[in-house]
Amino acid sequence: VPVSILVNDIFMNDFFMKNTEMINWYFPRLLKSYEDEKIYFDKLGYNFNNKESNEEIMKNQPKDVIEEKLNNELKLRFRMMQTILKSEVNVSPFIDQQRLNTLNPPENLRIAIEKFGWKKKTITA
Repeated sequence: VPVSILVNDIFMNDFFMKNTEMINWYFPRLLKSYEDEKIYFDKLGYNFNNKESNEEIMKNQPKDVIEEKLNNELKLRFRMMQTILKSEVNVSPFIDQQRLNTLNPPENLRIAIEKFGWKKKTITA
């Protein structure tokens, strides 16, 4: 599913956030797309927590590609956090501690998953 569709605001309305079947379809796709973007940056050695160390990496990449990838990563990360916080989704069936450590997301997404995504038990994604 293209990132532009996954981050469309239609998914944030109450129907999708409170519908178990939709969450079961939506969250795993968000996670997979996010992982794909994160892997791209990991291969480059990009560090989301230290923008200054990334200047050399940025110089060696096509500007339009890197900007699109950065935009996708940010939108997907934000949408995953929104989904966790706005829904009753329990993300533990899809991202356990080992997978979270492998993914090594920026701190804000890690906190959303650990503090809110693993505690909610009403809907399982």
